[in-house]
Amino acid sequence: MRECSRHGIEGSSTHCICSDDINKGPNICRLVQAVGLYDEARISDEAFTASSAKNERFKRTFDARLNGPGAWVSDNLNSCDIQWLQIDLSVLHILHRIGTQGCKSCTQEKWVSKYVVRHSRDGNYWCFFENYGARNKEKVFDGNFDTDSIVRNDFRPPLVARMIRIYPIVPYDASGKYRSALRVELYGCKQMPVGKQAPPRSVSPFS
Repeated sequence: MRECSRHGIEGSSTHCICSDDINKGPNICRLVQAVGLYDEARISDEAFTASSAKNERFKRTFDARLNGPGAWVSDNLNSCDIQWLQIDLSVLHILHRIGTQGCKSCTQEKWVSKYVVRHSRDGNYWCFFENYGARNKEKVFDGNFDTDSIVRNDFRPPLVARMIRIYPIVPYDASGKYRSALRVELYGCKQMPVGKQAPPRSVSPFS
């Protein structure tokens, strides 16, 4: 499947680059561990939202928990329509890593081969994650190659965020359609809020 221009978020008016104190600095975890997306007692079902869902079965976006029996599966839209899975951690976290899987329970194989990540501290200012060593260039992460293997990617440097959005840019769908399928875990630790989020250099809201 072809890769969409502008990293698969064509039509989005957001071009957000955060101030240096958002992505840079001494924000590291002494112990990096799963934040608990796999556990509804730690991260509630309501924390998961998405741009669309394939059908009633896949409207349960909380099925996007890593190693879970289901998955989030997007609707079959145009190949360059905006699709995303959002997770609200409720408090600020220092995030070092992300892990993804495809949909093991789907009738036809589905996963996400490449994706980008947007993050926010408050849901108002959203920032893209920069490619390490390449300022102002958005990082494209390599995703999955099958339905069940876990592929982990590091955030270099670690980011501080409450909310994460994952935008699939190269979905694999054995049916030949354009549905994305994800299960996710984030790795890091909680951080107590320190002041307000610094505004980005340029901001416009997500569509």
